[in-house]
Amino acid sequence: MPRRALQPTESPSPLEFAGDAGPFDIIGDVHGCAAELVRLLHRLGYRRPSPRQAFRHPAGRRAVFLGDLVDRGPGVVRAMRIAMRMVAEGSALSVPGNHEVTVLRALETTARRESAGTLKTIRQIRWLPAPERRRFVDRFRAYVARLPPHLVLDRGRLAVAHAGIRTEHLGTDSPEGRRFSIHGQTTGETDRYGLPVRVNWAADYSGKPLVVYGHTPVGRPEWIGRTVNIDTGCVYGGSLTALRYPEMKLVSVKAARAYYRPRRSLPSGVGLRAETRSRAGSPGLSATTPAQGVAERSSPFGSRPQSPGAAPRSRPAPRSASHPGHSSRTEWSRE
Repeated sequence: MPRRALQPTESPSPLEFAGDAGPFDIIGDVHGCAAELVRLLHRLGYRRPSPRQAFRHPAGRRAVFLGDLVDRGPGVVRAMRIAMRMVAEGSALSVPGNHEVTVLRALETTARRESAGTLKTIRQIRWLPAPERRRFVDRFRAYVARLPPHLVLDRGRLAVAHAGIRTEHLGTDSPEGRRFSIHGQTTGETDRYGLPVRVNWAADYSGKPLVVYGHTPVGRPEWIGRTVNIDTGCVYGGSLTALRYPEMKLVSVKAARAYYRPRRSLPSGVGLRAETRSRAGSPGLSATTPAQGVAERSSPFGSRPQSPGAAPRSRPAPRSASHPGHSSRTEWSRE
């Protein structure tokens, strides 16, 4: 189908590119690691005539950014400019991460106390000369405003979201679905590190599309059923990973160093949030349950969601990255 950029005046829709079969290079959480992003794009075959122009692939492939390009790393402005130029020129698609939302909020008000990672982003933006800073903030605001919460691609065979997606939210833009896709879900409890326990939604995912997501850093790409998490913690000293679709080849570049170390972290820094995840259905889930009319509506992308109070369906055990069903169809390539 014809390749085009999403126009600034258009309303974002998860189905905007549903008929587009790619091929795509889906890139995990960048978090201001601009140098690693450039290395990864070069390794994937993308080129640009000059630093002020957009990366393009000679074979017409497009990048898909999973959000969280900002915060924590040293090259936030550079990384955002790369992504914004590529999306504007039609050589990339993107979905928002929770950190883009946080930065927008921080730019609008000084009343909140922001995290150290967000403050690093704000400082980098403030270092720009005033006219350049205004242009950057205006472009950033417009860019995030027109991003859909998730994307359904390749006629429903593929979906991408920053934090993941539930079957009943595929192809829709409900407040519940948007919140889940961008922020994920927590149980309302804290783990032994004092951090909110995240829900391992992928263990219960039953939709038809392959879902590619990030948000929770893992030591290496993590396959569970028809989902794969490719946030391999570049900003913590891990790597920046891309999934080539439909080839199902994983490509990554190692971080030059650890750029950010939170106060509460494991010695490795990567995988802290992943190891304390909980299955959906645990007591005290903080996200609200969808209204009955939404929960019972059938989805064209998967099995019919259960009605509230229905007996639980049996599900196959989740498969991890080491499961032969995934390792046989993917190739792990690392710099």
